[in-house]
Amino acid sequence: MIDTAKEATRLTQAHVNRMQIAGTTPTSTQIAAIKALVLGISSIGLSKFDAIYPMIGGTAATHALELIGSKDITWSGTVTHSASGSASDGSTGYGTLDFDATLLPANWHMGAYLNTAATAGAQMLGWQSSFSTTNVRSILAGTAVHQVYNGSWGATLDRVSVATDGLGLIVGVRNSNTDLRLYKAGAQSGSTYATAQTTSASSGDAQTMKLNGASGYCASRVAFLSIGDNLSDAEVSDLNDVVTAYQTTLARA
Repeated sequence: MIDTAKEATRLTQAHVNRMQIAGTTPTSTQIAAIKALVLGISSIGLSKFDAIYPMIGGTAATHALELIGSKDITWSGTVTHSASGSASDGSTGYGTLDFDATLLPANWHMGAYLNTAATAGAQMLGWQSSFSTTNVRSILAGTAVHQVYNGSWGATLDRVSVATDGLGLIVGVRNSNTDLRLYKAGAQSGSTYATAQTTSASSGDAQTMKLNGASGYCASRVAFLSIGDNLSDAEVSDLNDVVTAYQTTLARA
C-alpha cells in the first residue's frame, strides 16, 4: 500500500529538484503549496491523473514542468511568464505538451485554471486541428464563454457551451459517448450533452493557448493544467477546492 504522505513528499522533492535544475530555487511557501497540491490530488486519486502542470516558479522553464512525470511543455512564440502564470500574446504564443493524443483515455477530463480572461474564447487545452473537423477534444475559455468539445466542430457542434467567463478552474469531462459535461468552480455548468458525439481519432500533442494547426490564440492567463481519467461530480468539486487553495497560497487566485 502506498504511503500517501511519503509519495507526496517524493513528488514534491522531485519537482523542486527539477525547478532548481531549471534555474529557480523555490521558496518555502512554494514548496508547501506544491506538497499541498499533491496531497489534495492524491486524496482524489493520483492514478486518475496522467499529467499535472502546477505552473510555478515564474519562468518559462519552470512553468513547462509536469509534476508526476516528464510530459513537459515546449513554449513557442511570445508567452509571458510571471508569478501569476503564463499568458500568450494572443497572436504567436502557445505551449505544446509532450502528451500525445494516443495517451488520452477514452473517458477523460481536462482542467485549466485561468486567473485572467483576455480573449472572447479560445482553446486552453486539448486537440483541435481545424474549425471543421470531427477530432476535437478540448476545453475553451475566455471573457464571455467556457466550453468543452468532444467530436465535431462544424455543422454539428458536439459541445457544452456556457456564455459566461472562464475564470477559475474550468473542467471538461467525457464520461461516455452520450455524456459530456462542463464544470466551473467545482459545479456543473450548463446541461449534460447527451447526444452521440461525432468522433474520430485526434492526433499529435496537446496544446494550450492555441488551436492545433489553426489560428485561435488565447491571451488569457493560465496557472494550472491537468489531463487524466474522467472525474465524478464530487471529484471535480474536490479538485476545484484543491486547485483554488493552491492558487490562494500563491496569491494568484
